[in-house]
Amino acid sequence: MTDKVCYDTTDTTTAVTPWIGNPLSRFMEGYWDYDFSPGFNPRFEMRETDSAITLIFEIPGVKKEDLHLDISDGRLRVRGERKSPELKKNEECMCSDLGYGTFDRSFGLPDSIDEGTVKAKHHDGLLELTIGKEKEKREKRLRSKWSSGSL
Repeated sequence: MTDKVCYDTTDTTTAVTPWIGNPLSRFMEGYWDYDFSPGFNPRFEMRETDSAITLIFEIPGVKKEDLHLDISDGRLRVRGERKSPELKKNEECMCSDLGYGTFDRSFGLPDSIDEGTVKAKHHDGLLELTIGKEKEKREKRLRSKWSSGSL
């Protein structure tokens, strides 16, 4: 029998122990965005232009058929599953720091979005969603942005 040489990430007390008592790690806590919990929760980035909102999710290992998107009432919901690869015959997993399982993310969107103009791309481990904005609401927002207040 061989000894495991990495932390069991399902046991958060073991995974977090090296960080306790280290003043530098406590100081940097707000800067690091690391989730020690088991499972898979994709990271994302949201960008905005005058004409659209774009969300980019990191979803390596998630197949297109395992993704479900829903947009309604100003909310975007992205659900899916990252499945664990099957072990080969006579193979066992010694240690894993990879996250698998289902995920479900939901986001409130600005009033100016046009729910009928969602474009999705799935490539290179990324899901990119672009949601257009309604022209009339965009123009109204720009007018109110400039007309409020005085110089």
